[in-house]
Amino acid sequence: MFFNTILSSIMWKTGFFLSFLCSVVSLFAQPKATYYQSADGLSRDNLKQALGQIIKDHSQRSYDQLKDDYLNIYVVRGTSQQVYDMFSNLIYDYSQTSMWNREHVVPNSWWGGVRNAAYSDLFSVIPSEMKANSSKSNYPLGEVVGNPSYDNGCIKVGSPKEGQGGYYRYVFEPNDKHKGDFARIYFYVATCYDDISWGSHSTVKSEIAKETWPTLSPWLVNLLLRWHDADPVSDDEKNINNAVEKIQGNRNPFIDYPILANHIWGQQNTIPFSLADAVLYKHIEGGTQPPITDTISPEPDDREPGWWQVRSEKELANGKCVTLGCIDLQSVSGPISGNYLSALDATFATDSVTRITQVPNDMQTFFLESSGSAWKLVDKNQNTLGASDAKKLAWGNGIDTWNISFTQEGNVVIQSTHTKYGILQFNNSFPRFLNYTSQQTPIQLFVKVEPTGVHQPVCSSRKENNIVYDTQGRIVPNGMILLQQKSLPRGIYLLNGAKIWVR
Repeated sequence: MFFNTILSSIMWKTGFFLSFLCSVVSLFAQPKATYYQSADGLSRDNLKQALGQIIKDHSQRSYDQLKDDYLNIYVVRGTSQQVYDMFSNLIYDYSQTSMWNREHVVPNSWWGGVRNAAYSDLFSVIPSEMKANSSKSNYPLGEVVGNPSYDNGCIKVGSPKEGQGGYYRYVFEPNDKHKGDFARIYFYVATCYDDISWGSHSTVKSEIAKETWPTLSPWLVNLLLRWHDADPVSDDEKNINNAVEKIQGNRNPFIDYPILANHIWGQQNTIPFSLADAVLYKHIEGGTQPPITDTISPEPDDREPGWWQVRSEKELANGKCVTLGCIDLQSVSGPISGNYLSALDATFATDSVTRITQVPNDMQTFFLESSGSAWKLVDKNQNTLGASDAKKLAWGNGIDTWNISFTQEGNVVIQSTHTKYGILQFNNSFPRFLNYTSQQTPIQLFVKVEPTGVHQPVCSSRKENNIVYDTQGRIVPNGMILLQQKSLPRGIYLLNGAKIWVR
């Protein structure tokens, strides 16, 4: 049996399995003329949303059905009982289940492992050799530098190139001939499943966010766009697209029209996609480039420098530096102590407006980071404030997303997205800020206004920690490294409170 596998591998690599039938399927099977009609004339997030609605309309396979489905999708050309994978140079008899398995290209732990439609999607759960499957783990795509921890001649696992990896110390890098395939799978998942529970696992980080756009981490967008064009759509992908449609009832739009990636994430994301002008399987001339933005933000703030009370959700934005206060008890949040935020004495002015006038040195500050419709509170060391239960706070632990709203009186309601974990409030009897399910003293939210007249996206306690933000207030992972390497995409950014233009 092992000899058959090796022999098949040699034959596969020398091309003995090309068949006339596959060529015919690739040539004539195309999407229906009206399949992408609702995406015509749209760009960026609107285009992505329209495509998402189109491809979400499909039948959900069970995880157990996938292996049988593979015989109609990943079958070796010219055979009926052999399957191939993109994680190794081997092919397998269908019965060799001890050597190959099903692998989620985008790790299912990134959305908490929930067995939803994404868990058994034929476009993104594909055959994989066992060892490669386990070595890939839950790492994102990336380019490996130095000595890899795993290398089977088809994929490598190891430390990422600077500016890549995001939350992860390791990445997996596929063979050059498959990099575009993997990029288009990521695009598909980010478009079809942008509304599932990304980042909901208590200990596993996600490089995909629950949001309409861009959904993918900035460093990942840049990598995927580059791979997308370096490895154009192949006949294998065209056949996979057609075969999956027959079983699952939807298509991967980034295989049919590669230019869609450019109209969503690339340089043409302000130009509407024209279905009439688009050519099947054709990539944009010169390759897809990251977007250039001419939007300048944040908005000017004419208030005097200091800490001012936030009274509306409209004042919330990525990168804004905030702190918690309790006006009634003249207290602000201090460092975390055990499972709660300590309370420090402060002075407030409450004339026509409310602000903190005397700020203690150890006041705990956070910067806001959007996570879908919720928010994260992140400290100067990139730790997120989480809750592991009611009356239990921790850095980088538990559920770290919060719904933020305001009462008519101007109090802030910061409720864990795990509603049973309660709301951040102030305890009068034991002065502290903590998440309670019972009613305590309401608290307020204060934002830092910098002397420049602009909301500085970096908390003052962060000093010169060189965090780069885009013009929408999102942190650019490894932004300073990308800037130093001159590989940051062209556009306007914010660095330590100042605007910088990358040409």
